[in-house]
Amino acid sequence: MNTPLFDSRFHNRLSFFLSKNAEGSQIFGWYNVGNEYLR
Repeated sequence: MNTPLFDSRFHNRLSFFLSKNAEGSQIFGWYNVGNEYLR
């Protein structure tokens, strides 16, 4: 079940939120790696 609109909106919000703190950005890096791997 792939919903690009939701995915991109969620992804943008998540990236914006996580970019606000250093720990979050590190987690976000792993999140991106996981995303690429699962794709």
